[in-house]
Amino acid sequence: MIIAIGDIHGCKNELEKLFFEIKVKKPSLTIFLGDYVDRGPDVKGTIDSMLEYASENKSIFLLGNHDDMARSMLFNDKRYKRDIWRKQGAEQTLKSLAGFYDENISDYSKYVKYIDEKYLNFLKKLNTIYYIKNDYIFVHAGIRDFNKDIENQDEDYEINIIEDPKDIYHSYVWERNTFFSHKNKYKNYIIVHGHTPTVALDRWGFEITEEDYNKPFFRKNDNDELISIDVDTGAVYGYSLSAILIEEGKFETISIKV
Repeated sequence: MIIAIGDIHGCKNELEKLFFEIKVKKPSLTIFLGDYVDRGPDVKGTIDSMLEYASENKSIFLLGNHDDMARSMLFNDKRYKRDIWRKQGAEQTLKSLAGFYDENISDYSKYVKYIDEKYLNFLKKLNTIYYIKNDYIFVHAGIRDFNKDIENQDEDYEINIIEDPKDIYHSYVWERNTFFSHKNKYKNYIIVHGHTPTVALDRWGFEITEEDYNKPFFRKNDNDELISIDVDTGAVYGYSLSAILIEEGKFETISIKV
């Protein structure tokens, strides 16, 4: 059994309750779909809980756009404008990891000396994508170009552009519009992702009711083929933290709301 967990955003309490539910399932692999930092109340505790879980359960941690902004700013690789992370929840992350936040510090790399090495290493080692050939793709945001192989998704895009990375850098962590416009499956894969809270899916034309906000969304085409599964159920916005359990082509969902 494989379990994939949606966007956590520092919601440690929900995560620990979710762990309690999924541990009894004894998964062979747990995949975290990214966005561990920003906006939520306990980023440090969230990472601690995930690392403790991973010490006993085989786990893969994928990179989310918030995690990418955090490590880019902390390690000063100049891929993003400074303000973009500040507007997306840097204050909560830095207060949690560094113990303080000073709006007068414009160079976020100055916080590094106050952050324990294990949290920096965690951010450094995050993977962009994991897939099981001709079966499932696990990724934070989505796949941009359905005509390209997985490894070649961003080959036509400039990497070192900081004007608007949402549209040009790493479709795996930022993609939405093009991904949601596709009406058929990507090759033979079902894409399991987070990034877009289910509560916001109506912006892309999907029919979703309030009853659906707190559970993963299964996107199908007109032929009833499953294209993708959105596991971001908006925990940090007061909705739920969700996981999807996959075993032999069957799905089970668990959602926790505190």
